Amino acid sequence: MRTLNISIMLGLAGVTAFFGVFMLIANARDLSQAGPLISSLICFSSVSIAYFNLVLKSSKRTVKSQIIILATYAISAASGAAAASSIGLISYVMKSMDLSFIPALDYIWRPALVGGTISITTYVFAHIYSLRKSIELVQAEHQSA
Repeated sequence: MRTLNISIMLGLAGVTAFFGVFMLIANARDLSQAGPLISSLICFSSVSIAYFNLVLKSSKRTVKSQIIILATYAISAASGAAAASSIGLISYVMKSMDLSFIPALDYIWRPALVGGTISITTYVFAHIYSLRKSIELVQAEHQSA
């Protein structure tokens, strides 16, 4: 299960980073249209790399812990990508409504804040869970010795 998690996270990180860079290069002239997609792909790639690192550092390799990490990864990646796409909408809102940055930010700050909070909270939960399981494993080894 750990190998599956690693391959899923690393594969998605690579694919989304590739498409994010491709979209950035292809739409360099009009980022207001492609901004939400580019920012969500780059965020998805960043979350994938963070969880990949978490799985690599995790010493607990039980199926239950790997399923919990995979579930929190799915939640964190989806909510982070939604928050990032909201942030990517700033240039579109500025262009279409002829606003400056602060008034345009007023339109999108709520979904970006909610999505970002959910994404960060689930990652912190997974990290704390992984640390607790690692500490329990070390304590069990010391008691058996």
